[in-house]
Amino acid sequence: MLIPVFAEVNKGQVYTYTKEKGKKKPSTFHAYLSYQKALADKYYERIVDLTRGNGSASIVWIKKQFPLGYHGAAYAVDRMREEGILGNHDRELGHSRVIV
Repeated sequence: MLIPVFAEVNKGQVYTYTKEKGKKKPSTFHAYLSYQKALADKYYERIVDLTRGNGSASIVWIKKQFPLGYHGAAYAVDRMREEGILGNHDRELGHSRVIV
């Protein structure tokens, strides 16, 4: 069984280094983004419910609440903005407020 140790992004490729003899297993960055988008879609309704209950959301906050990476959380935030659930990012507060 290969256990990912860390990943490196180089020219659009994601290389996952494993404990097994330090081998690199290449995969495309596009596949990683598709995976994150699918995860965000899976949890989207729960993300929206928690966001409405919290009154605001940020990418970091979503990452802490759900098993998503940066790109999955960013996709969820962008989707909520497109659907009119979240307003624009407030630099002073560090997050976006829910639009009532």
